[in-house]
Amino acid sequence: MQEFEYKKGSESIQFGKRDLDELCDQLLRGTPSSGENALQQLICEGMSKRDIYMRVLPQAARQFGTLWDNNEVSYLSVQLAMLRIEDFLASTQSPELLRITQRTKKATLVSIPGDAHTIGLKIAANILRSNGWDIDLKTNSNYSKLMVQIDRAPASILVLAIGSISSMNMMQRIVKTVRLIRPDIRIFISGPLVAFDHKLFGHLKIDGLISKFEDAKGSLDRLARTDGRFKPSGL
Repeated sequence: MQEFEYKKGSESIQFGKRDLDELCDQLLRGTPSSGENALQQLICEGMSKRDIYMRVLPQAARQFGTLWDNNEVSYLSVQLAMLRIEDFLASTQSPELLRITQRTKKATLVSIPGDAHTIGLKIAANILRSNGWDIDLKTNSNYSKLMVQIDRAPASILVLAIGSISSMNMMQRIVKTVRLIRPDIRIFISGPLVAFDHKLFGHLKIDGLISKFEDAKGSLDRLARTDGRFKPSGL
């Protein structure tokens, strides 16, 4: 994991692997309020909400996925942890995170049907909304419904989030269909599988890759400033 420091007054505090493990344990196995209390405690200790959004929660989401893939936690536990994070996000909205701006930048964020790794996508959507983006978030749609939604989407940017290799066939099907029905849309693929091996996507007619959900803001902001195609640095 990526460790970082935050300030509590004049004191520097390190957020490391042990802290992340304890937080994930509270979210996965604690009482309904213990996970949110643990996140609120970080705020009380001086961590900014933005650091929680962009540093802590994305790493927690990846840890949930790893634990689930290794059969160390149940599907129900992961879903409960995700709901607890969503409750925290809803309860901590503030002007710091929700700037009142004219939302001229639009994007549609989509999870691949059948892919349950959606918490990172939801966090990315909240980060983007807090920075002036009009985000249309689509999760848990079936293929037919999703194609109708994308066909009618007002945004010309589409981000497909993929969490596992088992979703590759469905993702390829979506990309091919979107290219036919919406040739104007710019398609980007994001998620853990991109970071694992971006070469898997080299044959697809897409406009770019985003290796980490928390990098979505910078990548899409760069796109909003240019009409050209780009491939984010580091890939």
